[in-house]
Amino acid sequence: MHYHKRNNAYKEWYTLLGYKVKTKPKEPLEKYKITIIRHFFRQLDFDGLVASYKPVVDSLKHCNVILDDRYCCSGPWDITQRFRPKVKKALTYIKVEELKHDE
Repeated sequence: MHYHKRNNAYKEWYTLLGYKVKTKPKEPLEKYKITIIRHFFRQLDFDGLVASYKPVVDSLKHCNVILDDRYCCSGPWDITQRFRPKVKKALTYIKVEELKHDE
């Protein structure tokens, strides 16, 4: 994706998640588990699915929900997709759970 187009897409996610995050932690989470469920009428291959949610996870960092988006902080993402009829529009479910430092 061209730099300007990608930058605009990221800004949209930053704004959207800024409004949609229900409760923010007092401090950004250092260790966490992230669950993402994509509801859509078309299915993606797994690597495309994971890559398509990179801007979302970056937005969680930008909104101070998580401290860092590196693998050592999140571990493997729990990411999946489910069918949703086209007339119902797309839906994304995102859940971030704090983990103890020893987990």
